[in-house]
Formats: sequence, structure tokens, C-alpha cells
Amino acid sequence: MNISEMTLTEVRDRLAELEGWSRCFATGSTKEDGEDGIYWKRKGRTRLPLTWDHPVPPTLDEAAKLPEGWRLLELGDNTTDEGTPLHNWFAGAWKHGREWHLVENGDTELEARFRLRLACTLAERGSK
Repeated sequence: MNISEMTLTEVRDRLAELEGWSRCFATGSTKEDGEDGIYWKRKGRTRLPLTWDHPVPPTLDEAAKLPEGWRLLELGDNTTDEGTPLHNWFAGAWKHGREWHLVENGDTELEARFRLRLACTLAERGSK
């Protein structure tokens, strides 16, 4: 899927998967049993660690965690020449030594930063 078309939740889910988390569906009736229907656990483990919360929280601090060697190059909101906001943020990153420059867009700063983090992570792994 094209990163620019992914929702914030889809981007966070993909980052969690790349970090070794599996999304699991619970059938219990309490929080401990999976009342909300979804829990996360590390792949290959039958016990802990396990979390009911998404392992990639929807925060700017989390979105800013680019892979090692990547640097935030640009961040801003797109506006028209007249100064009218387009409600579209952009975030760009660069990696020295590879001459890579990636830019992603989003409706919010959070969305643009998370999309950029995923793009950098996939570029680092050599996959799409």
C-alpha cells in the first residue's frame, strides 16, 4: 500500500509489525481476557511481553523516532501564496552517506511525521 494513502492507525500498525509485534484478537469478556478484542504481543513469544495498548503510541515524540542516521530536514504546513492554509503538513528527512531524501504529507503534523518515520524505516530495510 502507498504510505501516503495509509491512515495513522495503519501506519502505526505497520511500524509495530516491523518492530516485532503481532496484533492478536482476544475473545474474553474482561480486560485481562481481551475485552476490547485486540492485544499485542512480541512475535515468537507465548508469554510476556504482551500489551493491551498499541505498542506505537500516537504521540509526536513517538512519531519523531526516525531510524538511526536519519535527520529531520523539513517540517511545515503547506499554504497558498496568499497564506491560506491547505491543511496539509509535510515532513522530510535525509540520511547522510546514502543521499536519500524522503518527504511525506499528512493532514496533521502527527500524520506527516508518522508517515515519514515509516518511509525511512522501509527505505532502511530496503522494502516497500
